[in-house]
Amino acid sequence: MKRAGALLTGLAVLCVLYGASVLSIIGAARWFNWAFVIIGAGLLALRFALPYLAKLGKGAKRALCLLLALALAFFVFTEAKIAYYARGREIPDADYVIILGAKVERWGPSVEYSARIRAAADYLKRYPDCVAVTTGGK
Repeated sequence: MKRAGALLTGLAVLCVLYGASVLSIIGAARWFNWAFVIIGAGLLALRFALPYLAKLGKGAKRALCLLLALALAFFVFTEAKIAYYARGREIPDADYVIILGAKVERWGPSVEYSARIRAAADYLKRYPDCVAVTTGGK
C-alpha cells in the first residue's frame, strides 16, 4: 500500500508540474490547458483514498485496477497518435494551406495560433504559388 501511495504521489506531482509548465507557456485561457493539473489533483485524491479503497472487496479492487489501466492505455494511445501526426508531412504540390484558427488575445494571436501562422509562412515562402486560407479565431 505504501508503494502505491508513493507512486500515486509521484505521478500527481509530475502531472501538476507538467501542467504548471503548460500553463506558464500557453496560458490558462482554455480549460484543456488545465488538464494535467486536474489529473494530478485526481491522482492525489486517489492517493488519499487508498486506505478506504483497501477495504473494498477483491472484485471491486480488480475493477478499479482495470478501469485505471484502461484509462492509462487510452491516454498513452492518444498521446502516441498526437505525437505521430504532429511530425507533419509536407505536401509540396498543395494548392491551398489551411491555417486552423485559435484564440486571438488583446495583444495578438495566442501562442498556438502564432506557431501555426509561422509554420504556414515558412511553407508559403517555399511554395509561393500556394494559397493560404485561415479559419476561426475567437
